[in-house]
Amino acid sequence: MVVTSTDGGKTWGNARLIKSDQGRSPFFEFTQFFNDKESVTADPVRAGTAYVVWDRTVSPSGSPDANLKARAFKGPAWFSKTTDGGASWSTARPIFDPGHNRQTIGNEVVVDPRTGAVYDFFDLFTTSGPKPLGDHVGVIKSTDGGATWSGVTLVANQQDVGDVDPNTGQFLRTGEGLPSAAVDPATGQLYVTWTDARLTGGAFNQVVISTSTDGGASWSAPAVVSTSKTLPSFTPTVAVNSAGTVGVTFYDLRNLAAGNTTTLPTDYWLKTSPAGGASFGSETHLAGSFNMLVAPNAGGFFLGDYEALGTAGTTFRPFFIHTNCGDFSCTSNRTSVVTESA
Repeated sequence: MVVTSTDGGKTWGNARLIKSDQGRSPFFEFTQFFNDKESVTADPVRAGTAYVVWDRTVSPSGSPDANLKARAFKGPAWFSKTTDGGASWSTARPIFDPGHNRQTIGNEVVVDPRTGAVYDFFDLFTTSGPKPLGDHVGVIKSTDGGATWSGVTLVANQQDVGDVDPNTGQFLRTGEGLPSAAVDPATGQLYVTWTDARLTGGAFNQVVISTSTDGGASWSAPAVVSTSKTLPSFTPTVAVNSAGTVGVTFYDLRNLAAGNTTTLPTDYWLKTSPAGGASFGSETHLAGSFNMLVAPNAGGFFLGDYEALGTAGTTFRPFFIHTNCGDFSCTSNRTSVVTESA
């Protein structure tokens, strides 16, 4: 569902149903249909226009036994748009179907304000069928406002590993592999960032970035953005400000001491590069160290699959989550969503 605000977010209304499916199980992992990871993007030049994308996983049935035995699923990318400020939305439809035992996840739209081109980035997850197999960052493109879409272009294969507390092995749920994308409004240069272990021999994840200067047709080799060379960095977000400066935010564990098994000191950072993204040298400490072990455990200590990085002119506006307690003494308000200027 989608709601809209016409007073800068003070009040919300005009609820509209985009897509609804009948669940077959009280557990979403086993239900036949699962709409997940929805994302909305306002068009920067088309007044009243916005786009919603998400992944819709379709299993053979609602039976856990059937899913486990058949191991068959599909996960197309779905799409809807409004051209009247959210008063109405187009009929939801798939815009990219990778086939059986394949799915998209983490769909996110960016729009080039110079040309109006609409790009949908996602993690393309494939377990069988024709190559490529495994995880890849993929992108599809529309030049007619979402009416038609190109085939998929692969940005890069992903070699991420599960994030864990290096001292205890406890799992951290960080959304590894989920991409974040941005476009330079002045040049149309595209950027996409994700976590990857390709340059650590699979030991831990770093934040990497790839860029395209030809409308997404070709992409640079992934380059490391994060700072730590020995401990994990995760959950990146990228944005480009009005001066063309590229910003990437992420968490890392650089302040974790060897042998510390009682807390997990976690910090949040912003690194920037001049236009083009060739040199991420400037680093700003945004928050921490805070104890990630106080975060809710949802298949791993969980701050959220996504953070956000907005811009206001040349200023970056990160939105992120941190924990509020050093230990488990607080039983409510264990995490907060915050924002600041950088």
